[in-house]
Amino acid sequence: MAAPAIQSDPEEPLTPKGGADNPISALIKELIDINSEIFELKEDIVAKGIPYNTANVLVELSRVGKPDELEELKKSALRTAVSQFGVGAISPEKLNDDLVKLVELEEDLAHLRGVAKGRNLEPQAVNLLTNVMRQNPGDRGSHILSKIFEYSRACDVPIKMIAPVETAEIQEPASVLPDIQIDAPDTVGWKKYRALMIDLAIGAVMAYCALTLLT
Repeated sequence: MAAPAIQSDPEEPLTPKGGADNPISALIKELIDINSEIFELKEDIVAKGIPYNTANVLVELSRVGKPDELEELKKSALRTAVSQFGVGAISPEKLNDDLVKLVELEEDLAHLRGVAKGRNLEPQAVNLLTNVMRQNPGDRGSHILSKIFEYSRACDVPIKMIAPVETAEIQEPASVLPDIQIDAPDTVGWKKYRALMIDLAIGAVMAYCALTLLT
């Protein structure tokens, strides 16, 4: 079953299923899931007689909407599959279903790449990390990535050490307007009431003093 489409709005938060607020981790996980599903579907097609390159062309023709070329290539590919695998060859119905799923997954992948682009993530870095983690599920690519850093240092490649990306906070731009203290309505009312009471008290004291002086 095809993975759900991913919104390409760069402001839309991507939260990992584990619950951590880490958009990079969520992005990579979605990429791994979609790429794994694409790989498995294509692997099954190849196992049933359709060459890998032919499968890629079939997906592309399905995606861009070239029905005539698609039908011709499907017929040729199916004939080759039957001649090589006999009853074990992929059926026309199965091939059609797989192509529909692959097109949907490619569209999901395009949406997700739009999210990455909107967040100014480096495509090569994202693709490299995705492939390494997908191909090494045991240690999530830790060994290979460590070796990349090791070999980079051996080649005198300067590695810029930065703070973890997931800890960076996006701050709203500061306002150009002066910071004016605005009292809440109930606070304003209380201040007026207190000022009135003070005035009345002062007035009463002055009146008392005047009467005392006159008597």
